[in-house]
Amino acid sequence: MKIGIAGLGTSDRERSFMDTQITVALIGLAAALVGLVAALVTHSDVLQRFRNWRTASDPLDRFTGFIDAPRSGSRVLASFQCRGQVSGHLRGAKLWLVVERGNQLWPKEGEIVPDAKTGRWESTVFEDGARVPFDLSLYAVTELAHERIRRWLEVGRSTGSYPAQTSREGMRRLARVQGLAVPPN
Repeated sequence: MKIGIAGLGTSDRERSFMDTQITVALIGLAAALVGLVAALVTHSDVLQRFRNWRTASDPLDRFTGFIDAPRSGSRVLASFQCRGQVSGHLRGAKLWLVVERGNQLWPKEGEIVPDAKTGRWESTVFEDGARVPFDLSLYAVTELAHERIRRWLEVGRSTGSYPAQTSREGMRRLARVQGLAVPPN
């Protein structure tokens, strides 16, 4: 028998038993880690969430934008020019103008494509459906939200009906002008 700390004895047999328990615990921990890695690799949505967490930055947060014209509170015609500027890293994001009233959204025809050097953009907005004041926003959207908007516009063109959208999933507002009004005919 060997003498341990403070005179307590630890036999070779007891030490061997403790070493075995530690080895089994370490093997169990390694197996759990292998299982976690396998789950991450086989479940792409989990892997994507991990990548997003690791970067700790939403791709839509990598740039900013504003609207120069029209200004909040302006009276506009049913067809009016809108312009502004964006800056930052635009990879993986698309830009859209969206009419808003409360939590209702009506994306406007035509993705916004800024000048590659200056970030300036300009678009003609057609808003003949609004008879009450509305807001106009510049949104950065993910590829999935971009496709959702395109499909919504395509269905609207074929049916003549553009029901309000409420989902902002994959969308981030960069700028908004409020209280625009189209005068009655």
